[in-house]
Amino acid sequence: PRLAGDRIWRVLAIHFARAGAHANADVAKYAVDSLRQLSLKFLCKDELGAFSFQRSFLRPFEKVFFAAQKSDRPNRAAVREYVVECVDALVLSRGGSIRSGWRSIFAVYTAAANDVEATVIELAWKSLDRIVAQYVDTVAREFVDLVNCVVAFAAATRASKDIALGALRRLDECSKALADGKVSANITSEEETFSTQQTTSSTQQQQQQTLGAQATVTTVTTVTTPDGADARLELWWPLLLGLAQRVADPRIEVRNGALATLRRTLERDCGSFSSETWRLVFRGVLFPSLESAWTDDAVHPSSTRPTDAAPDPASAPRDDSSWLTSTAPALLATCVSLFASRGGGKDSAALLGELLGALGDCVCQDVEALSRLAVDALQSTLDAVGKLEPPAPRETWDVAVHGLASLVRRALPAELREYAHEKSLNDDDERIEDDDDDAAKKKKRTALVLAARRLAERLPRSPTIARLVASLRLLPLCDAVIVAAADQDAVDERNLDTMLLALQESRNFAQTFDADGVLRYALWETKLMGDTPPDLVAQGVDAGAAALGALKSLRDTPGASGTKKFKALAEPRLLELCRDLLHEYSLNESSQQGGHADGAANGMDNAAVERSLGPPSSLAKASTPLALDALDVVNCLDSETFARNCSWLVPVLSELIVCQSVDVRTAVAAVFATRLPTALAAVAPPITTAVEGQPADNDDDAARRAKALEHQDDHPDTPERPRSATEPSDTAPRPTPRHPGAVVKPYRLFESQ
Repeated sequence: PRLAGDRIWRVLAIHFARAGAHANADVAKYAVDSLRQLSLKFLCKDELGAFSFQRSFLRPFEKVFFAAQKSDRPNRAAVREYVVECVDALVLSRGGSIRSGWRSIFAVYTAAANDVEATVIELAWKSLDRIVAQYVDTVAREFVDLVNCVVAFAAATRASKDIALGALRRLDECSKALADGKVSANITSEEETFSTQQTTSSTQQQQQQTLGAQATVTTVTTVTTPDGADARLELWWPLLLGLAQRVADPRIEVRNGALATLRRTLERDCGSFSSETWRLVFRGVLFPSLESAWTDDAVHPSSTRPTDAAPDPASAPRDDSSWLTSTAPALLATCVSLFASRGGGKDSAALLGELLGALGDCVCQDVEALSRLAVDALQSTLDAVGKLEPPAPRETWDVAVHGLASLVRRALPAELREYAHEKSLNDDDERIEDDDDDAAKKKKRTALVLAARRLAERLPRSPTIARLVASLRLLPLCDAVIVAAADQDAVDERNLDTMLLALQESRNFAQTFDADGVLRYALWETKLMGDTPPDLVAQGVDAGAAALGALKSLRDTPGASGTKKFKALAEPRLLELCRDLLHEYSLNESSQQGGHADGAANGMDNAAVERSLGPPSSLAKASTPLALDALDVVNCLDSETFARNCSWLVPVLSELIVCQSVDVRTAVAAVFATRLPTALAAVAPPITTAVEGQPADNDDDAARRAKALEHQDDHPDTPERPRSATEPSDTAPRPTPRHPGAVVKPYRLFESQ
């Protein structure tokens, strides 16, 4: 009988659908009412698990509603409203008996959520709100359709915000029901019932098929029994994805409410997700939401120079609809918090790599506000790595170090990097030599000026400043991540060299920019950094400070037995860096004393002078603290290490003895006074005397010495032959105190080593 009724209803359903789309609204409403009465009688009978007659019986409601939505005839809104009322009446009367018919009901309500009439939306929402409150367990098999329907109301922009916020609350309840196992249990129970019915029917037909039927029941039950949240990912995914889509809602209250619900759902209900599922959630739910920040059209203030503090939001017109200022900080904090709550298991490295990739995309965007937020989130992420429980394995620290080093390189402005690279390739052809004639000099200078002006004209100001701000703010993180990794014994030669190379590249980029006076002048004309000449002094200094601080901390990190376990790894690199920093400081001092700082270079014609700048005037002063730190490292070396490195220490320190900074001269004098005598004694050849216990002169030396004394006695007025700086004196006078700036170069002893 049921199959026969299904064939009959297929014919009647077409008739009711056509009647519901009649041009006369009264005829259409009469057809819908007749359909309601038939449906009430049909729903009095329970539906068997093997059939979906209810779905077929209620489908005409969908067709009538869709036809009324597409029609441009008058009074169609009244027909749609009446369809919603009839469906609501079915739910109120036969809600407990509905099984497969829920899909048709949710299809009608989903279409109503997108209706142009607010009254239709409100009426449908009231009915759906009641369904979620009373029948969320009953609609388990159609849970995905229910979630999609509720999400549609959360996205209904034509309705009031109260409906959208109410839909978010209902999604939160759906999440609780799914986490508590109510939905999964009901699905499993219905599947078991269906399998049992099939088994019973087979048993009555043939006894031999009983075992096969029982095996079928066992198989179905085993497959559908959930082993945790992962077993029902197909139910979780529409809910999480729907909430993530609402995070991009244009209404600020709705998107912030959706983000709060999403975070609460993930933290409260999804704790049993596997590491692979969490990676899928980050990749498919959280990270796509960040793309809303990339397309934010609101106007955001920009810094004048990379060293400026974050722009005051009050300096720009207030825009409450801006996703970047209202929602991005909370979303980034959610990503960091969820990563930290996952723990430091063996799979944390893969998740950290994807998170660093997403944050890196935000750091390298053209909006400074987003870059600053992403750098802050990156810092929080790296701090969380050091606090993971259980502690993060070495693979996770490898990902952290290499990911940050890669981002330091990536954050540098691409246009300026390409310009510097092309200029280095053509440097031999374009370098102005002293033996060039005036025409050749002018031609080369003109080519340099034109290339710099072309770059300055096409270089966008705000995106470039955003990249420079990000590059500058990333540098302190490099020092911090090396120190944190060392605390957990996760630093090796490969990681350290990767980070040092990234910092060196950032420092070289800044130094190359500051040395290119032609380019800086062209960018000054376009006001890249306001009315002052552009420079990257802070970036060069901070990159050196980050490398120096990381190596010092690594060298001094204590081991389990009280020894400095990373000293052998860090000290050679630390001394090499100190040598470079002190030598660069000496060169900077020389350029400052030459009088060309931020001014026109000498030796050029008037046209060239107007288009070139000297070194930044603040370069020497800004790098003084870094030079003092390097001198402190040198002064704290043990005697053996100091003596072993005197071959380069003495020449470099001697260059600094006449620098302008009093603090640097004082530090150099302290090194010479306290460390150099010991080093000289350690490396100088022994003095040959006749004192007991010391080696005596050989015969030739004794003969020469006696002849000299005899000659001096015979000719007392003969002046003594001047001795070379490297020749030892028998009666060397005690050196008199000198001003640090007047010390004679004492390093010839080491030139032959």
